[in-house]
Amino acid sequence: MSSLPSHLIKMRVLSELPKHYYAGNMPSPRSLREEKARHSFLKFLRQSKPEAPSQVIQTKQTLRFNVAAWLEFAEAPEKPVSLWLLCEDAKGSHAELIDEQASSDASAMMLSGDVTVSSRGAISSIKICCAGLDDRSRFRVSDIHVKVIEQEQQRKAG
Repeated sequence: MSSLPSHLIKMRVLSELPKHYYAGNMPSPRSLREEKARHSFLKFLRQSKPEAPSQVIQTKQTLRFNVAAWLEFAEAPEKPVSLWLLCEDAKGSHAELIDEQASSDASAMMLSGDVTVSSRGAISSIKICCAGLDDRSRFRVSDIHVKVIEQEQQRKAG
């Protein structure tokens, strides 16, 4: 399925993926005793937006994830519930559908599947979201599983 602009879907954020899932060239300290490398690594993890490089570099990333979420409901939802991956990159935010299920009076459900994300520039965040729930719906996230299946990055200086 192709990606959709995120403003078309009312989503509730379940979790945000840590940067190491999608930052291909993330710096890491060679030794925890090297203070400068450790501070550089922590600074990278804390930054909210990628720093602008001195030269314009267009990055195109293709990531493939296996995602599963276990949801428990106080009352079974009336409409089908869907699981989405929301990617925010240089061109805006877009959502990829992972799975969708009708509740059928169940108090719990697992939504899972593989999803491919193609970024249109540097990725600033990836979030796991669900849709199909109204504002009054009460639910709990029992567990979330994310595994990177494949990561491909292409860089082109412009």
